[in-house]
Amino acid sequence: SALPDWLGQLTQLQELRLYNNRLTALPESVGDLVNLKELHLMKNQLTTLSESIGNLVNLQELRLSDNRLTNLPAALGHLTQLTCLDLRNNKLLSLPESLGDLRQLTFLDLRNNRFVALPTRIGQLAKLEKLDLRWNKLSISPQGLQALEQLGCRVLQ
Repeated sequence: SALPDWLGQLTQLQELRLYNNRLTALPESVGDLVNLKELHLMKNQLTTLSESIGNLVNLQELRLSDNRLTNLPAALGHLTQLTCLDLRNNKLLSLPESLGDLRQLTFLDLRNNRFVALPTRIGQLAKLEKLDLRWNKLSISPQGLQALEQLGCRVLQ
């Protein structure tokens, strides 16, 4: 399933909830929804996200759990107002280093993916309160986790 391109014309939209559909991709025009604060795309069939997602600079909550994502664009780092990022139950092998730019992030759920390593810049997420890393393939404790724990972040691994 796909969304129509005219979706991008809804430029005053603040919340978009499209969970439990069979979406395989998002139109490029989703990047035109610059006033969006919440984007919920759980339980779809997304395998990738467009770089245009980086235009959603007012986004505070991005929920992408239960998809088929294998990678994320570097433009994710432009979402500097993001406080909640839910990526659990995907097929992610890695995260872009730009994740370290999400300085407002308080909640990051990475459960049940295929991570073997995490970006070294993850330790820069000073406001992070909860980081869930369970059910991945991390062989060693990633750099930066100790710094997060010292800042009071609850790390589950």
